[in-house]
Amino acid sequence: MRYHASILCAIVFFALMESGFAQGIYLPAVGPVNRAMGGASVAAPLDATGALYRNPATMAALPSSQLDMSVGLLLADYEVASEIPGLGAGVTGGEPGANPLVNGAWVHQMPNDRLRFGFGFNTAAGYFANSPVDATNPILAPPPVGFGRFSGSAQFFQMTPALSYLVSDRLSVGVSPILSMGLFTSNFSPFVPPNADGRYPSGNGTRFSWGGGVQLGAFYIHNSCWRFGASLRSPIWHEAFRYHAEDENGLPTVNETRFDLPLVASLGLSYSPDACTLIAFDTRFTDNQNAAGFGDGAQFQPDGSIGGLGWNSQMSFAIGLQRKITQRFYARFGYMYATRLIDSPEAAVNASGTNLAYRHLPSCGASIRLADHVSISFAYSYSPKATISGPIYLPNNTPIPGSEASNQMAAHAAEFGVSVTY
Repeated sequence: MRYHASILCAIVFFALMESGFAQGIYLPAVGPVNRAMGGASVAAPLDATGALYRNPATMAALPSSQLDMSVGLLLADYEVASEIPGLGAGVTGGEPGANPLVNGAWVHQMPNDRLRFGFGFNTAAGYFANSPVDATNPILAPPPVGFGRFSGSAQFFQMTPALSYLVSDRLSVGVSPILSMGLFTSNFSPFVPPNADGRYPSGNGTRFSWGGGVQLGAFYIHNSCWRFGASLRSPIWHEAFRYHAEDENGLPTVNETRFDLPLVASLGLSYSPDACTLIAFDTRFTDNQNAAGFGDGAQFQPDGSIGGLGWNSQMSFAIGLQRKITQRFYARFGYMYATRLIDSPEAAVNASGTNLAYRHLPSCGASIRLADHVSISFAYSYSPKATISGPIYLPNNTPIPGSEASNQMAAHAAEFGVSVTY
């Protein structure tokens, strides 16, 4: 059955790609304050990290200059299952481990009271995957039935200088250039043509791909209760991801793939019924469908490569509540919901796992003020188990009768941070 080489290799890649949770490829929140609020921050400037990540215009509403530093861990729990008539059926757990999240932000009030300068860096997007050989699971079975183990990751780090300007006592605008560095690795890559022996070449490498874009924002204070915000993050255009690999004879080859991070448009409002309570709501559109690589068709091409991931664009909705319990203690709760990332027919190829989308994301956290200008914050969020499944396709893009590949994934994330104001 010669088709196994092109089918299973591609399916394995997709099957194991979801060992993280995100809004598509983007993380839904950064930093403990923003995470505890479910990511709602477009009209709720609670800290420097959330302001720089979602809406640079809100820097103008922070009560003082601020420096944030935070670290966190993301732990995914996933399993891959597949069935091909005549080859068997099996379920295999993955071991991606606990992966680090690092974020920092600085907002400084300029001598001109209307200007604020900011600089942030964050773990903005990514995934990690690691699955062993499993003779009972066709897509992870040893060759020639399957392609054995799979390991891979994607990491995107962003640096964001930003400037906000207070147009009036109620309206501020902001701009933030985005410098991005990304790294995709996998022990094989289905996004390039297979070698003559039917195997895809390696996608491992240490060279980061550099990219850039810009985020624009506006923030309006209607009165002491109501505030409104909007932001637009352009696509992050990346240079090609480039890999040194080998052909079927062990001779050197160079392969390139293209992935751009998608455009994100956000609207938000916040409401403070009293001095101790803040409720924030965001709605967000992530344009995966028009992002290179992520939105390209998830079908086999004539040369045997996979065109892309075929992701849908998404809408997401986030709500967060902050309550001041005492002068030194703040409690927060959040929830985010996102629409489906993958539908049929793209689900057939993605079925075993490019399910990098939570559907529900509850969160909670708190801040404690240790001194007049120093606070610590922590947050926890959980993505309940989500499943996608579909038939395995032949290289002519027709399904194998009776076949199925699926992936189930849940994830936990915890973050801790320190904020200093001056």
